[in-house]
Formats: sequence, C-alpha cells, structure tokens
Amino acid sequence: MATKKPEKRLTLRLEPSENFVTVDVFVAAMNHFRRAVKGLTSGDGKKVDWVIAGLKMGSAEAAVEPIGDPAAGLRAVELGLAAIDALEGRKQLPDGVPDEFVDGMRDLADLGIRSKVRTKAGRASHLVVLTRNVVETAEELHEPESAQEFGSIEGSLEGLDIHGKFECAIYTDFGGHRVVTEFEEKTLAKIMTAFGKRVLARGTITSNKLGRPIRIQAETLEVIPSDDDLPSIDDLVGIAPDITGKLSTDHFIRSLRESDE
Repeated sequence: MATKKPEKRLTLRLEPSENFVTVDVFVAAMNHFRRAVKGLTSGDGKKVDWVIAGLKMGSAEAAVEPIGDPAAGLRAVELGLAAIDALEGRKQLPDGVPDEFVDGMRDLADLGIRSKVRTKAGRASHLVVLTRNVVETAEELHEPESAQEFGSIEGSLEGLDIHGKFECAIYTDFGGHRVVTEFEEKTLAKIMTAFGKRVLARGTITSNKLGRPIRIQAETLEVIPSDDDLPSIDDLVGIAPDITGKLSTDHFIRSLRESDE
C-alpha cells in the first residue's frame, strides 16, 4: 500500500456563532494569517514563498501552500503546525519560529474572541481552535527576563525607528528571528549606512522567558562584509606581493585547498 504523502498546506477556517462571517472579519483574519505564514521559513532560515491553494467562502476557509523547494516548503508547513500546537498547548515553541508567525496567530485568536468567531488553523485534517491560550502564550513570549547579559547578535539590519527613540531591528540568520536593537543618536549615520546589510551588534541582551533574545542595547555595531566585498587572491597579491612565497597564484590556491582537505 502506498504511503500517503503529508498534506503540504496550512489552512485557516472561521466558524461563526451566527450564520455568517462579515467581510471585515474575514479580511482582517486573512491579513493576520498572511502575516503569520509570510515570515515562516523552513526552520534553517531558507525563505519560502506561499500561494493560495484553496478558498471556501461558504465556511470562510482559506488554504495556502509553499512553492519552490518541496523539502523546504514541507519543513515550513511542519514548523507552522508544531508552532500552532505549542501556542495553543502553552508549550515551548520549536526552534526557528519567527515572531511574525507568533504575532499573527495571537492576533487571529484575539480577533476570533472579540468577533465571536471560532477561529481554527493548521492542517485541514487537524485544525486547532485558537483560544485565549494562544494570546496568553504569545504575550508571555514577549515578556523579558529580569536577567540580562552582555553578548552579540548577528543578522540583517532592518526596521529603523527614530520617533522619540532610536531603534532598529536585526533579523537573525537562523529562523529570521527579530531582535529590537537600541542605539544612541550619535550612531544614527552608521546605522543608516548599514541598513539592509548583515551586521554584528554587541551589547546588553534581554531575552524572553524561553531564553530567546528579544532586545539588545547596542554598544558597538559592525557591518559584516559580503563575499563580494572580500578581497580576492589577486587583490591580496597586489597588496602583499610576498603572500604566496615562491609559488604561483594557482599553486598557492591549490595548496590552500589541499591543506583544508
């Protein structure tokens, strides 16, 4: 007997306490659902794109599925399903779940409570009712621990905010986790030149109750050069002609590869 392939979709279903779901509630729910799945990755930081896979207006149901790399897409779906179960069951989240997914599910649950609509999410064959548990679990995840420590955060710098405070966001390389980054006004020019680049921030880190960094008060911030910015062997030879010794450039590169092996 052939093994049934796992369903590679995430489904949202709204079940009204009355006879209908209003357009406003459906649109708001879809926006929260879109925000949740948009930030969901394969768990190893690999970006996943999503498309609409099904709509049932009678029961106000929508399904999305990943496109592109099938393996990465399936991992993203499995990560989302595990995160939904953890949020509703008030358990520890699996590694790699981004804040956007948690916040989207929290807002979905809150919308359902306020609109008196039974909101479900997950796999079509196993939909989880999003109750107040999801809201409370998500809010607890954002509560900081009292303990702080000095450390570093590495990732892509985005989301600048200078209205009454000086903050940006660093999205870590693993899972795209968002870390709010506080900095002093004198660093603003450097922050703006680093926007969209990979950076390394050092400072006092505040973590949530699960030990995940959520904020850093940055004392220093450095841009990490991309591969294109790094000097080539030919550049190095131009800077330091004796770097290859008596070997030709080709022989020098070959010796480096052989030493690595």
